[in-house]
This record gives sequence, C-alpha cells and structure tokens, in this order.
Amino acid sequence: MTCNAGSRCNATISEICPANSWCIDGISTPCQTDKGSMAGSVSEDNCTCPIGYEGDTQSDPCTACQPGMYKDTHGLGSSTPCPPATYSSIYGSTTCLACPAGKYSTVFGETDTNNCIYYIGTEDIAPCTTPQQNQDFFVLLKARPGQCKHLR
Repeated sequence: MTCNAGSRCNATISEICPANSWCIDGISTPCQTDKGSMAGSVSEDNCTCPIGYEGDTQSDPCTACQPGMYKDTHGLGSSTPCPPATYSSIYGSTTCLACPAGKYSTVFGETDTNNCIYYIGTEDIAPCTTPQQNQDFFVLLKARPGQCKHLR
C-alpha cells in the first residue's frame, strides 16, 4: 500500500494524519505538548503555538499570553497588547474585551476593567486634568473637542 505524505498507514488502511501530529512515511508523530497542528500535517514545522499562546521559534515552548495581551492567530509570534479602550484580565487571551459601556482606558495592555475610567463629560471621574491629556483622549477615542467639562 502506498502512503501519501500527511497520512498514516498500516497494512490495511490509510487515513489522514490526525490534528496535533505530523505524518511522514506513514508514521504519525505527535507535536510537542504545548504545540498543535492541523490534520494532514507533513512536518514538525507545522506544529506551532495555538491562538492565545506565543513562541518566537519552533524550539521555543508556547506560553500563554499575559493579561493585557492577546494573540488571535495560530503560529509562531508574540502576543499583542490590548489597544486603548479594551482590556484582557486572563492568561491565554485570544481577544481583548471592550471597556464597559460609558468607560474607557487610554492605556495599551490594560489588564482590568476596574482601570477603565468613566468617559469625560459625565458626572463621574473626569481624567482630563491637562490640555495634553484632553488632546490624547480625543486622538485615541476620536471624541469631540470640549467634552472635558472642567477644560471648557
């Protein structure tokens, strides 16, 4: 029986190589514990970090993204900081969550919803205490000028 690359075979059957392994010459080899692969993989190079995990080289272990970071693709590479107005409080995040309605954060890599501050212009916390902070807020969140009540 001929066994194609990406398949595992014995004397009677040939089947596609299962996920989280790679197959060559009909033999299935599992990926390292912290890596995964698609079904039908033909090389150990196909064993890479799952989403939510980072590793820069094939020999590096995959580690969960830290809180405030995310990775939404399979493969090698680093996690990305959560953009302003979002946060991630867990390890291994695949996405960042938006700050609760009516709140924001101007920080990249925010880790906690409690650090999302109320929008300016409300009766609650108004973080714009200088013209530069006011300008930074408008650039990041594309707000209308003049929303900081105490800077009008």
